Amino acid sequence: MLERNPDLNVLTVDESMKVLTNALDKHQQVFYTRYGDGEYNVMNGLDGQHYKSTPELAKELIDSLKVEDEKFLLGLGCNFEVEKGMYPGIFYPTPPDKVFSQFMVDLNKEVAPSRKFLNAVGISYYSVYHQQKFIDFLDKYIRPKKKIYIGPIDKEIAEKCLGPIEHFYRLPRKDAYLTLDDWYEDFKEKAKDVELVLPFAGAASGPLHLRMWNDGLKVHSLDLGSFIDGIFYPKNRKWVRLKGHVMKKLLLPEHQDKSLSYKMKYYWGEFKFETRLMRKKLFGTLYINK
Repeated sequence: MLERNPDLNVLTVDESMKVLTNALDKHQQVFYTRYGDGEYNVMNGLDGQHYKSTPELAKELIDSLKVEDEKFLLGLGCNFEVEKGMYPGIFYPTPPDKVFSQFMVDLNKEVAPSRKFLNAVGISYYSVYHQQKFIDFLDKYIRPKKKIYIGPIDKEIAEKCLGPIEHFYRLPRKDAYLTLDDWYEDFKEKAKDVELVLPFAGAASGPLHLRMWNDGLKVHSLDLGSFIDGIFYPKNRKWVRLKGHVMKKLLLPEHQDKSLSYKMKYYWGEFKFETRLMRKKLFGTLYINK
């Protein structure tokens, strides 16, 4: 069992989803940003897998963490409760967890020591383990909204899950932050005419939301994380390699694969996943709370 830092309050997955949806129901302006071990590394001068650390990126990330408002929601990928279905490789705290948690405790002393953070893995967790609830979330808060999509996946492909997209900004898979100045002013004008922004932008999401906040944009903007990669890029993350076979169920009904071959792949994927868990439990290499 992992020891959690008592001075850092990170909500459970269910609590996090409730706080997020309540904010979306209550406010016209809501920003939700996720911070994981990659962002922690960047803030401490270390390069991440998909982005290089620069002083400008580190500063904007840290400044975004200092915004304290119920409409500016922050999700942390550290110090969260290990819940059912979280295993090493799939939504489990990563090695920097303790130092990341202490970093946030120290930073938070300057802002609001008692504030609560959302669980950064909550969206992806729901997309795998509570798929009907997640589809209900998409149907209410994402698909019917007039929206801007920012990310590396083609607009026509992303629409198969997210619904119609009004404006599209393509980002590179690496170092997206370095492009932010190129398109932000145009984006800022277009954002005034939509209800929702979806930045699949990695570490650039924090700086984007900070700028949007400072510019007073009245819109929902949600960093939904890597769940969409699980649908269209089944090899790019470990948790996707382990459970990506279930993600096609999140496509809009008209784009879902109903074939026998897909069903066979689905059940084969579940068999491999359960066999892996059983093997690790038997050999004592799997540490879980539940």
